[in-house]
Amino acid sequence: MPQLKTKSNKIAVSKKEKNFQKKLNKLQEFVEKNCEYVGEKFAQEARNIHYDKKKSKGIYGKATPEQTNELIEEGIDVATIPWPKKNN
Repeated sequence: MPQLKTKSNKIAVSKKEKNFQKKLNKLQEFVEKNCEYVGEKFAQEARNIHYDKKKSKGIYGKATPEQTNELIEEGIDVATIPWPKKNN
């Protein structure tokens, strides 16, 4: 998104960007409240749920781009969401 410097050298943020940021923050809050954080074990846990047919539960964590691509190739539904910084 384009950002313009103002006379005070601060970056002006568009209304669309502010709106997007609010929605992204709400999504992050929802995921953190309703899903289990599994950290670096995300790929392993996603496979466990998919292949072992465990009761489906929402999880989130960290995966490398390679791990994410492997999960997608295996037919496992995943999404990469850019988390905003907490201080924004």
